[in-house]
Amino acid sequence: MSFVTNKELIESGIKLEIFNYQDLSSDLVDLYSSYENRFKILFEDYSEIHKLKKCFFFLKNSIRCNALASRCKGYNIIGITIGYPILMDRKFKKDFFENIVLVGLINERAISDAYCDLYEAPNFNLRDFLLDCSIAFTFHHEFRHILQFNCSQSNENYHYSENLDKENFDINRHAREFDADRIAAFEVLKIVFSAHRKLGDINDTKFMCLLYLALSSIVITKNLFYFNA
Repeated sequence: MSFVTNKELIESGIKLEIFNYQDLSSDLVDLYSSYENRFKILFEDYSEIHKLKKCFFFLKNSIRCNALASRCKGYNIIGITIGYPILMDRKFKKDFFENIVLVGLINERAISDAYCDLYEAPNFNLRDFLLDCSIAFTFHHEFRHILQFNCSQSNENYHYSENLDKENFDINRHAREFDADRIAAFEVLKIVFSAHRKLGDINDTKFMCLLYLALSSIVITKNLFYFNA
């Protein structure tokens, strides 16, 4: 098993701001546990694929929308703040999409019609699709950092958090961020093609609409991170 317990981290001198949501209302418990389980499953699957050991996922006690990756004392740690599930749940509410007039955004009626067709398709859930894209992008971005850290020949501890960087521009850090975004976007593209297969024989316009929707999920997610929503 590649995962470790918080007790083991504490015994190693690693203290994290872990949020305990078990005493909250049932709806919040369900919300937080749903996100925690989805990220844990992804982390477990990909840590096995890449033969990583000493992995740990946690919900950080911070109301801001953010995510992080770190390698500390040989432990591989990924976290999301408690603001991330709350804001994603708000942004991807069903009624939010019922009022979108996509043709007003891109001035193309065919795309607007395709959006409506996808929204009404019985085998396509728009909210789930956008949420899947957001979670996939967030996880794979952070996991790519974990792989970057493990490829380093240095024994230093590493910590990355998605945020506006107030420090001087660092080309090496910029390259690592670009690499993480590139891999994460590729994983989102897999979700697009998976949805395309499930929908069956759809035309190029609907496929383009799927791409637009996936991209919108990435943009929403990154903006919430960058502006510390």
